[in-house]
Amino acid sequence: SSDTRIGYAWHHKFLSILEAESKPERWLLKDPSHLGNLEEILEFYPDAKFVHIVRDPAETLPSICSLTAQVRRGFSKDVNLKDLGKKTLKFWELSNNKNESQKSRLPEGSYLQVRYSDLLDDPINLVKEIYRSFSLNINDLTLTEMKNYVEEGSREARIPHKYSLEDYGLARAEVHNKLSYS
Repeated sequence: SSDTRIGYAWHHKFLSILEAESKPERWLLKDPSHLGNLEEILEFYPDAKFVHIVRDPAETLPSICSLTAQVRRGFSKDVNLKDLGKKTLKFWELSNNKNESQKSRLPEGSYLQVRYSDLLDDPINLVKEIYRSFSLNINDLTLTEMKNYVEEGSREARIPHKYSLEDYGLARAEVHNKLSYS
């Protein structure tokens, strides 16, 4: 197990360098691997706010496994998918448990959990809710740009990905048992 603080120290340094030229009003960082590192993130970003988008892990885990397998294939001809599935499930189980433990100790009003289906069904109102929850202002120009982005994205063709839990030796019941989903 590594000390994630080392990674976040580099992360903070990197963002500080990017900010030297032009500092954004706020950073939006999207990475599900932050899930179990809330307290470590707050050490470097004390004003951080967290939006946890909850999605059925039986849908997301095969995607994570597929991405990991593709990366590993760049370095090895022997990628054991069943072993990868087992280790990926264990990693996310530990991360999820750590998240559950840490989120209760966060500053009030800094963590919001939302459903992925709400993001798909009504992204603009969900974004408004997120801004409201964190007492952030959203202007009309930003809302218009978001609406345009959503409309453009819905017109673009999506390339279907083909993978399943079974490809990685996992079963839906096992995933739901280890990764609570509500």
